[in-house]
Amino acid sequence: MMTFNIKNILVPLDFSKTSLNALNHATQIAKVKNAKLVLLNALEYIIPLEDRRAFSTSLSTAELSNTLEKNSNEQLEKLATKLKNKGIKSVVTLTVYGGLSQRISETVIDEKIDLVVMGTHGVSGFREFFIGSNTFKVIRDIKCPVLSVNKDAKAEPYKNILLPYRDKRHSRENVDEAIGMAQMFGGKLNILAVDTEFRKSHKKKLDLQVKQIIKFAERSGVKATGNVIEHVYVGETILKYAKRKKIDLLVIMSDLDRMDITEYFTGPFAQQVVNHSPIPVLSVRPRVNPDKIDLTFY
Repeated sequence: MMTFNIKNILVPLDFSKTSLNALNHATQIAKVKNAKLVLLNALEYIIPLEDRRAFSTSLSTAELSNTLEKNSNEQLEKLATKLKNKGIKSVVTLTVYGGLSQRISETVIDEKIDLVVMGTHGVSGFREFFIGSNTFKVIRDIKCPVLSVNKDAKAEPYKNILLPYRDKRHSRENVDEAIGMAQMFGGKLNILAVDTEFRKSHKKKLDLQVKQIIKFAERSGVKATGNVIEHVYVGETILKYAKRKKIDLLVIMSDLDRMDITEYFTGPFAQQVVNHSPIPVLSVRPRVNPDKIDLTFY
């Protein structure tokens, strides 16, 4: 089993309520893992009209950019001071220019980021990042997991974690991360397989897969339960199950084929979970790794 090792956490900030709530979630993880927090504010080259109105019209573009950069640095440093007072030993602040998604990707590489934690409904760059056409390409392409947090999601230990499971390629690759989060906070793992084929043989296969994941989790010291539900709509089923079980963290795969994207990311799953649900969502990018859980079916 590969340990979900978290040493460096990136938190993109636009200082909105949502992004600051994401910082709260990142802080609780950093405390447990003794991890470094990297705070990033990306300034667009084209300054929004509402930002221009906050400054004197006599300022040149260069002067205005310098003023915005100075304000960003000051806000980031204030946050860094508060975090250090809360026990976070290492905090790095970065103010950069350019598109948010591109700067996130670059920072993940430059700072050797293990986890990105960001809000799903901020302003300017955040709204563009999550609702724009490049949203899921960025989430999919970032090598490390991305924890997306709604503005109303309370930053409390993740004690009840839901792992949706599908009989698809890469579906098992988020098991380690789900178990790692459960270990981190002493949480319980719920495995939910949604059977859309309505065949006894397929349901039997899913039952076996779920049982094997449960055994794997228990060998790792994590309590786990599992269910197989037959339903046409995967996203809707997951959401209702999460609400009924009072789930406080969802762990999903971010690499999806076109059919999955239609179900997860242009339908109710994305709109209600990734962007609107109070439940934080950990999106894991699949990777070929021999250390991952190997499910052998008989």
